[in-house]
Amino acid sequence: MGNPTKEKTKLSIQLNTKLYAVPTSAGAFYATASETSSKQRDFLYQLIVHNHEQKISGALLKEWGGKENIKSTVKIFYRLQQLGYITGTSEQPSSIPDGTLSDILTEMVAPLSINNKVVLSDSNGLYMVSSGYPHEVAEQLAALSVDLYGLYERHQKLLLNNLNIATKGMAMVAPDGYSQLGVWPIHIGHNIFFLILGGAPQMQDNAFTDLVKFLATKYKN
Repeated sequence: MGNPTKEKTKLSIQLNTKLYAVPTSAGAFYATASETSSKQRDFLYQLIVHNHEQKISGALLKEWGGKENIKSTVKIFYRLQQLGYITGTSEQPSSIPDGTLSDILTEMVAPLSINNKVVLSDSNGLYMVSSGYPHEVAEQLAALSVDLYGLYERHQKLLLNNLNIATKGMAMVAPDGYSQLGVWPIHIGHNIFFLILGGAPQMQDNAFTDLVKFLATKYKN
């Protein structure tokens, strides 16, 4: 996508305009792991929502970069590529699917757990969709996710500043270290959603990226 070439001490980056830019699961996780805005995070949001519309171009990157000039935007783009947060594909990425909110989300969230036990809830502790859990259990897990996030916020300075633990995900683990139940906040604009996974998480695949794209498209503004 962005290929660097060096001429003496000057770095030049050439865009591969035959490709679409797509976020990796790591990029989707980074974009939604915090409510704190940054140039890279804001750029990723735009890419996640609009990457299916057209192939990479300088004009497109400038649009995604907002107030940044094209030189700064290309540097952000290349840096995100270096970090493994975006990649390129010759196939046009899909837009969000049609259908009811419940049906779409149920299909998206089920693959995120090794045993398909998943709840997606909002910041009020109300579950939006669940897979593999009875209604009553999903309700209680949604309420639990808000309580756990409140616990994290009370001890955030210790975890982030003293222990340098940046992730907000919390899990109940077995003696072998594998998660039996985990909760991950997903920040979309000013909204917070909680992804509750029973068993080992499977967030490294496209299912998580698709979920983030759907939520970002529906709720970012």
